[in-house]
Amino acid sequence: MEANNQYNEEGEAKPALPIPAWFRFLVVGPSADFTLLHNALLAYDDWRLTQEVHRYHNLDREFADTCIKFEQLQVDLDAIQ
Repeated sequence: MEANNQYNEEGEAKPALPIPAWFRFLVVGPSADFTLLHNALLAYDDWRLTQEVHRYHNLDREFADTCIKFEQLQVDLDAIQ
């Protein structure tokens, strides 16, 4: 039976470890760096991990786009007040 290291002995979730800075840069950095990571994931042949990295990458892009829209709305609101 494989041990589940996401929970302690009492069944409580353990806190997640922070993503190393170098890995985060590859996931959300420039396209060329993400392409290197993507190619390495394909070579590793773990589709679940590849999907998770792509999901995180896409969520980061959506977050950045939402922040830009929010800033523009704030500028528009400040202009009419």
